[in-house]
Amino acid sequence: MNVIVVMVVLVVVGNAIATHANTKHLTNQTTHSMASSILDLLRPILEFVSNSKENNNFKEDLAMSESSNGSDVVTEYKGKEYMGMYQYGDARLKDYIVGTTKFTLEDLNTEPNILQDFKTKFDDNEKLQQKVMSWSVNDNNSYIDSRSLDEYIGQELNGVKITREGLQAGAHLGGKTGLRKFLESGMEIQGENDGFDGNTYVSDYIQKFSK
Repeated sequence: MNVIVVMVVLVVVGNAIATHANTKHLTNQTTHSMASSILDLLRPILEFVSNSKENNNFKEDLAMSESSNGSDVVTEYKGKEYMGMYQYGDARLKDYIVGTTKFTLEDLNTEPNILQDFKTKFDDNEKLQQKVMSWSVNDNNSYIDSRSLDEYIGQELNGVKITREGLQAGAHLGGKTGLRKFLESGMEIQGENDGFDGNTYVSDYIQKFSK
């Protein structure tokens, strides 16, 4: 993807330079206008490259924190199973299936084999785990933006500076709704299910991943 982005940038800049070279009578105002237009074209591309790099760094850091980057890691907590590099439980895997296939939540609840078949494919499958993670990041971002939780970015709550990566990590640990309630409480509420091992909380993950 980065190669494609670089090629697009080169084409845009090349066309702008060629246009400039073939135009003999340019006023300072026209030149300034062209430069502004080029910057406007490049800005979303550069932001995309920057965001992609940040997302990749976040994914790598989260995988290391959750499982030491082990795609075959399966753990149990309070009778629930968590799998893979990012330690996804049944609830989040169901979200992914509903969000990307024809199956509904009712289908999954009435036909347990659907989820079980997916988990069999998911186990020790790094490519599929990365695919689920990418979907989850986009899904969490959509929730963060639609619920105006992005307004917290840049703020400091209880000594913790809020970043998008921190919000992503908080949603990963405590769920999207758990993250929202936590932020709206001024980072005071610590739900009993927020800590996967009983000692890690949403605030810990927000702080840990707020780079």
